Amino acid sequence: MEAIQKKTDAATTDIPHLFRRYNIDRINGEGNYELYCQEFGYSVIYGNLQYGNLDQILKLLRLESLPDYMLLVRVDEYIDIFQHFPDFNNYSIKGTIMHHLEETLNAMEIRHVLANYKGTDTLGVFLCMKQRWDISEENMNQKLGELAEKMIENVRRKTNTMISITISGFCNSLMRFPYCYEECKNAFPYLFTKGSGSYTFCHTQPKPEQHFEKQKFQEYTAGLLASVENGSWTEVENEIEAMTAYLARTCQDPHQVKLHVSGLIHRLRESYEIHDEESYQLDSLFYESFEKVLRCSFLEDIRRILGKLLEEIRRQQEKMKMSADERLRFQIERFISQYYAQPEFGIGMLAELNHYNPEHFGQVFRRLYQVSFSQYLAGYRIEKAKSLLKNENLSLNEIAERVGFSSTSYFCTVFKNRTGLSPKQFLLEKKE
Repeated sequence: MEAIQKKTDAATTDIPHLFRRYNIDRINGEGNYELYCQEFGYSVIYGNLQYGNLDQILKLLRLESLPDYMLLVRVDEYIDIFQHFPDFNNYSIKGTIMHHLEETLNAMEIRHVLANYKGTDTLGVFLCMKQRWDISEENMNQKLGELAEKMIENVRRKTNTMISITISGFCNSLMRFPYCYEECKNAFPYLFTKGSGSYTFCHTQPKPEQHFEKQKFQEYTAGLLASVENGSWTEVENEIEAMTAYLARTCQDPHQVKLHVSGLIHRLRESYEIHDEESYQLDSLFYESFEKVLRCSFLEDIRRILGKLLEEIRRQQEKMKMSADERLRFQIERFISQYYAQPEFGIGMLAELNHYNPEHFGQVFRRLYQVSFSQYLAGYRIEKAKSLLKNENLSLNEIAERVGFSSTSYFCTVFKNRTGLSPKQFLLEKKE
């Protein structure tokens, strides 16, 4: 019995073996349509289907003919929490996306099979396009492109999730699907410069618009470093845009782009001396940026990573020019803006964040701001509340919670003490 159990466990962890062939014994029953789609999705890409069972298989899949095109759909920035909680795998975002893909396909009256490749960020879409449109290859590619665009837009609109799609060439036999799957999988890097929410045909590989020149990239790097030193954020953003646009024109291989950008981050790292705790935080950000660049799926992600890193470098540069009191005020105001919405935020927490003794820090705060911390925080929260009252359609309970008051009645009391008006009176006065 134990030997049988071990054999069963081994089989269920081997997906190609698990979906080796259809169980003919259940063909005459109603069965589970979703399971049949899953089995088809795995079996066809591993070349495990046999022509002898094809008629029965098509019947189970509710198809009249074998699919002739394949789409591989990738969920951009996919984090499958259900890998860690397998009992809840059926509730993955991929299931919701499959539902909306099905909506699009049904609206266009395209017969299809959808398969969720679990444990990955991809879904398989198998299409009976020739059954729907008997047209030339050029016109068929146009139809496939329109379909991909509608799929991407419908998923984005319904789930606020971006997907990318690769489209195979014509599959004229069962034996063609394993090759189509590999072609679709290997085509995703071509979307690197296009960005999230795009699609490509496997047979149209883009070529660089111009040859990459190391000297030219070094010039972009030097310009980026100079813009950081000058302290102009607009200039920094322009330099990032120019450099990444150059990489998009010259490098179609994502690995090459990541290599060049990693080299840039290394140069930035060498340019800044690590000498205090704030700088050590910056050093951590350098290594974090390295890791993110190596993992990112799109060039637009690299732009954001560089932007965040360079913004922190610029902040450090500004801080180095400040006096000790100016630096402390800078830190205090940064932490207040970060934590004011938490009801438990107080002088003790602020002192700990700045590495001060809480009793002594109250005196330091009063010296810097000429008011107590509690007075300053109350004023800060009320100013935030006034902004929400003017610009947001929120209840007093919601506003009080958003600005860090655990009690709405106490919020109203503090508001009237600070402004001379109740929140409702303040709102009516502004409307008049």
